[in-house]
Amino acid sequence: MRSSRPRQFKILFAGRLTHAKRCDLLIKAVSELRNRGIDCSLDIVGDGATYDENRDLAIRLSIEAHVHFHGALYDDDLVPFFSLSDVFVIPGKVGLSIVHALSYGLPIITSDADIHSPEVAIVKAGVNGAFFENLSLTSLTDVLAYWHIKLANDNHGLKQRIQKTVVAAGYTPDQMAKTFLNHFNRMTDV
Repeated sequence: MRSSRPRQFKILFAGRLTHAKRCDLLIKAVSELRNRGIDCSLDIVGDGATYDENRDLAIRLSIEAHVHFHGALYDDDLVPFFSLSDVFVIPGKVGLSIVHALSYGLPIITSDADIHSPEVAIVKAGVNGAFFENLSLTSLTDVLAYWHIKLANDNHGLKQRIQKTVVAAGYTPDQMAKTFLNHFNRMTDV
């Protein structure tokens, strides 16, 4: 017999815990989502300078049971987190980790602030992710609430469409290696 209770909305952050990544903003957004009645949890994979202050923030907000710190993990140890999560969120500066998340079909949520590495160009609002406004807690919370509903209605089909955006943008390992070799060959032919 299938439960009528909706599945918990699983949010993933994976990256260095630095001020530039703004994990603190995501922890606050999880608190806001829970205050709105959305059953959600946050897995934080990574280590860095803000690890302790982020952990302390979760405790101060009384959501430590819903925010899980896993430390730095690599390679196969990351698979369960990417496979079981619903969205990938880095409120601050993003880089190549978004390509990894997209390859698992996870929508990317990040700020529209002009702080990102070039890889952010792969994110297409409404297609494979969303941008929230100006590092705003309210905007981030609203965008997460929107994706919670969107994924509840079409999680499997949407994940497959998101995975295709990585291939279309040329970010598969084979495509990236080919591009690198082409650039390298052009530079050595000079």
